Amino acid sequence: MIYINYLLLLMLLATLVFISQENNNYRLILFAAFFSFGAASLYFVNGAPDLALAEIAIGCAFIPLIFTIAIMRQNTFTVVFFSDGDSQAYCDPMVLIEFMGIAEIFCGRHQLKLKIVTHPKAYEPSVRGIFRLGNTDLIAHYLEEEKQLKLWGNTRNRLIPELFEAFETHPFIQIKEMGGEWVEE
Repeated sequence: MIYINYLLLLMLLATLVFISQENNNYRLILFAAFFSFGAASLYFVNGAPDLALAEIAIGCAFIPLIFTIAIMRQNTFTVVFFSDGDSQAYCDPMVLIEFMGIAEIFCGRHQLKLKIVTHPKAYEPSVRGIFRLGNTDLIAHYLEEEKQLKLWGNTRNRLIPELFEAFETHPFIQIKEMGGEWVEE
């Protein structure tokens, strides 16, 4: 009996090492479920079948399901271009080509689909309503007079700092961070 406890504890420690080294979200979910299975086994062996049953139901089934659904829903990177007037957003073609090249490389690296939305500033309230801050990763506004593309990134997205590093050296792109509200200067 004591050897089974040691074996299960060793399995839990090994699983923790795998979890700490893993970068793939889906494998992390599997390792976490495996850890819960090991913990449930340990509870059962030590005479707590009620805790083991709860651990199996929650740690091996419910939590991995929730995490899998959450990860599957985060597969797009949304960029909203807006303009000052009533027409659709305009951007200099050369700046747009450079922006799209960097954005596509970034999205490819993180296995995201790039979604570009253009919207006139005259309809800004509907932009705020349809593309809520949590749904928009990047807001882009091209200033023709200055020949600058201003970018505001959603600070809730942990990938934004990496994207901003890619754009830092670009002479025609100006970067701003976006916090809890729609940011305007």
